Amino acid sequence: MGIVGLFAAALLAPQALGQPVGFALTASQPEAQQPGVDQPPADPTQILSRAQEVAAQSLRAEHWRLRVEGDAAQPATDVWFWFDPGAPSQGRPRRLRLDLERLTIFCEGDRLLATHAGNPLQYAEVSLADGLSAGSLRRAIPHVPLPTLWWALSDGSFLPGWDPARWRTDGDAIVRDDDARARFDGGGALTFFQLPLSAEPGTLLIGERTAVRTPAPNEAWSPSIVGRERVERLQDLRPFAGDVKPGDRVPALGLLDDQLDGWSLPDALKARAAEDPQPAGTTAAALFILPDNPRAITPSLAKAVARADAIRAEFEQRARRGTLGVARLMVVVVVLSDEPAIGRERVTAMTNALAEAGAPKVRTLWSLDGSAWLARTLPRTTTGLVIVDDEQRLLAGVRLDEGGASLAESVEREIRAVVTDIPRVSDPAAPAPK
Repeated sequence: MGIVGLFAAALLAPQALGQPVGFALTASQPEAQQPGVDQPPADPTQILSRAQEVAAQSLRAEHWRLRVEGDAAQPATDVWFWFDPGAPSQGRPRRLRLDLERLTIFCEGDRLLATHAGNPLQYAEVSLADGLSAGSLRRAIPHVPLPTLWWALSDGSFLPGWDPARWRTDGDAIVRDDDARARFDGGGALTFFQLPLSAEPGTLLIGERTAVRTPAPNEAWSPSIVGRERVERLQDLRPFAGDVKPGDRVPALGLLDDQLDGWSLPDALKARAAEDPQPAGTTAAALFILPDNPRAITPSLAKAVARADAIRAEFEQRARRGTLGVARLMVVVVVLSDEPAIGRERVTAMTNALAEAGAPKVRTLWSLDGSAWLARTLPRTTTGLVIVDDEQRLLAGVRLDEGGASLAESVEREIRAVVTDIPRVSDPAAPAPK
């Protein structure tokens, strides 16, 4: 549903979401438990006590898909939640990280850092007066309707909406009389929840844990702030826009294919949209923009291109299975050349560099005037991802200059945030929404 919409829904009815108003960040998880190893107790009090214990004491990273269904249905939002309870004897403090599509938040001690993928120039740093606690986070950031986040920081008391007296067991789940439901894995960790939004009758917030892992010792938790200017509040960390803003039509890029013949992105997107007459979600191109320099093609960038191409393949596979309203994606590498002409030796060098770095074989194009285009679309960037739809409107742009192991995850969050299916398509004859 987009993170802004998700926050709005949560703020409408924070008690229904089972959490006090407030927002938590970071994510790391307890070491993954194998289902069926230690079956959780059947009593709701014991089940919820165990779930809070697992959340508060386990080092883990969880991926959650949150969506709103019912009369006010919204597309899904992907959230990565990392939490480390710390190990004082080893000098490791308690910390957490939250990846909310384009926004990354990290907390450790009395310091909160935040970066936004659409703002390569700034970062937010906020002082947490009470250190890393639920109360300090509520005062610093918006509300995130993810129970495990708040359980990780709780003092052991049950959160609003999660009083065991209101729940009863029902098979492998616990339920309430108002359609609320929750399930847990064999180690006691929450894997699914369904909660009614009291301010939106007939509407449910649904959370599904889709992945869980233990972060590696050398994984970076804090986002990079190198070269960024500090702002004092999270609200000041707004996306940095160029002349062309999301929703605007992008100027012509002037593209050449690997044979150095003219190539039209609008025509290619329209042809892709015309391949299937059924209603579809967003039809878009993910353009990886990079300079004409083989050294710019790093293994992390190649993995990011591969991740985007895997999403494209996923969309196409779902469409072949007959799923209606699936998004369509084209993945393209665009090399920006400052030379007045492009020689075939340059084409060969860049093509070889992409292959050697491990990038999949995707369409590679060239542009002689792309640097000026990039300056208008994604300023102060040499390597970036620009996503445009079949009407040549800018959907999103993200700077990729910093690289790093999390580049592929950043690219996936960006693509899934703006290249979306039609929500709740069920009638094959239903027209595509306007």
